[in-house]
Amino acid sequence: MDELTISSYIRDRSPSLDTIPLDILFSIFQHLPIQSVLALRQTSKSFDAITRLRSLWALLLRTLVQEQNIPIPSFDGKSPESLSALELERFTCRALALRINWTNPSPNLKREIRFGAAVKDPDVLLMEFLPGRGNRWLVSVTIEASRNCIIQCWDLTVLQPVCIAKLTYTDETYKRVVINDDPSSPAIMVIQSKPAVTEIVTIDFEEKDPESAFVPLSAIDGRREI
Repeated sequence: MDELTISSYIRDRSPSLDTIPLDILFSIFQHLPIQSVLALRQTSKSFDAITRLRSLWALLLRTLVQEQNIPIPSFDGKSPESLSALELERFTCRALALRINWTNPSPNLKREIRFGAAVKDPDVLLMEFLPGRGNRWLVSVTIEASRNCIIQCWDLTVLQPVCIAKLTYTDETYKRVVINDDPSSPAIMVIQSKPAVTEIVTIDFEEKDPESAFVPLSAIDGRREI
C-alpha cells in the first residue's frame, strides 16, 4: 500500500487517531520511542501500513540517527538512497539499539575478543575496522616495550583472531596510519614514517605469511597532509 492509497483510505474513514494526516503522523513519530512506533502496527491495518512506509523510515533514520550523530552500522556497501523500507527500518532500529547499549552504565556484552599480542600489555595507538567489509578485518597499531611500532590486520571471523598482515617500525620512524574509508579502492591505508615518507599500502588477504601481506602501492617523499 503506497502513501496515496493510505491517505485516501484515511480520509474516507470516520474521525479517529488513524485519520490524522500522514505529515502530522510523521512529525509525531519522530518524538516517540522507536518501539512505540513499531507497536502501532498492532493497533490497526492502516497503522501497520503506515509504519512500513519507506518515506517514514528514511525520515526516522535521518532525524533520529544521522542528525544526532549516532553511528550507523554498515550499509553492506549500499547507499541510504538505495535501501528498501525494510532495510531502512533495520538499520534505524539497530543504530538506536546499539546507542542505548553503548550509553548504558551496565551495557550488555555482545562478544569478547582476546588478541594474542606479541608482547604483554602493549600500548595501543589505534584499533579500527576496515570499512565496507562486514567488520571482518581489524587494524591495530601498538607499541612494544622495545619501542617498536607494530601495524597488524586481524581476521575476526574465527574464535581466536588471526593476524594476517604485519608491519614493524621503530618508534622513531613511525608517524601515523590513516585507513581509507572507500572499500572499493585498492589502497587500504596510508602510512607516514620519518623522515617524511608517505606510503600507500594494500593488503594481500590470500598471502600466508603475515610479514609479506602488506603490499606497497606507491611511496611519496616529502611531508603530506593525510
